[in-house]
Amino acid sequence: MILKKGSMSEFAHRIKETGKQIIVYGAGVLGQTAAPYWLHEHQLVDSVLCYVDADPHKQGNTIRLSGRQIPTKSLSVLEELCGEYILLVSVSAFEPVIQTLSQMHGVKSTEIYFLPVMLLDMAHKPKEGGVIRTSDTPLIPKRIHYCWFSGNPIPRPLQQCIDSWKRVCPDYEIIRWDESNYDICKNKYMQQAYAHQKWGYIPDYARLDIIYHYGGIYLDTDVELIRNLDELLYQPAFCSTEKWGVINMGICGAQPGNADIQAMLTHRASASFLYPDGTENLISSGIYDTLPLVERGLQLNGKTQVIPNGTMIAYASEFFQPFDYISGETYITKNTFSIHHFSGTWLGAQAQKERENTRKRYHKFVEALSK
Repeated sequence: MILKKGSMSEFAHRIKETGKQIIVYGAGVLGQTAAPYWLHEHQLVDSVLCYVDADPHKQGNTIRLSGRQIPTKSLSVLEELCGEYILLVSVSAFEPVIQTLSQMHGVKSTEIYFLPVMLLDMAHKPKEGGVIRTSDTPLIPKRIHYCWFSGNPIPRPLQQCIDSWKRVCPDYEIIRWDESNYDICKNKYMQQAYAHQKWGYIPDYARLDIIYHYGGIYLDTDVELIRNLDELLYQPAFCSTEKWGVINMGICGAQPGNADIQAMLTHRASASFLYPDGTENLISSGIYDTLPLVERGLQLNGKTQVIPNGTMIAYASEFFQPFDYISGETYITKNTFSIHHFSGTWLGAQAQKERENTRKRYHKFVEALSK
């Protein structure tokens, strides 16, 4: 296999130069959000043959790509179409993907590009603009919400993050939500996650529900504040984006009753934590939170923007998500309010190991990519 380094523009040029079709590896968060956006932006939609994914629960499904419904197939397609395509990997923890591909005879001569690498390069380019004010008076209440389910003690690293909230925002009301004051049975997804002791998935719905009804700012417990939040209160709602432009509601804020938060709740209303066969649905919340905002006009270009048909502002990654959980580097700017440390407590042991391996080898991997 031929591992390639290049921008999305260079990838698009290569597709047009060779006349080959595209297979997207990975029907996860980036595959369903960032990949469709950038393929559309570079007029590559008609060149996409299919997606492939190792997860049998994703195989047989389709992904919407500018009006097309692209099928997701098993990895056997890569062997069957030996050399007739260029592969675009959309998996962030791509170390196991490389290991899998290295064992497949059919991809020995295949050019392989990596969307996460392209997007990280774009995310680190300087951007203009700061916090957007839409009101002369505060709209978002001065309160911070967080969730902690399970009844277990909060680990010291997470408690240190919570302590930073008290230090940086001393006059904010801080509210802990747990089994004693929040009904996880109001939603099937939360109830199933709780029954399976997957504590980190419960807040994916609960935080939206809490912010919608009470207003204020929500923070995941692995978020460290480094700057006072008062400047963010003069807008109806805000959310954070990761390096890929994907929404991350681990840091967000809103007035009570915000329409964009309601749209996200509606999108998640029928989601199930269990597949029909009883196995766990470990899909990241990024898919559930990003897609409804894309429908309302969000552009996944990583830039700070007012969502056109909504009442929310999505901020570039430098504001709340300066830490790369892929490269392990932190890029703090004058706009940075917080560091989301991505402790990964919601990930399974295997996924945590894969992310760690990718991080350790990221720089050597990028250096080894050929132009």
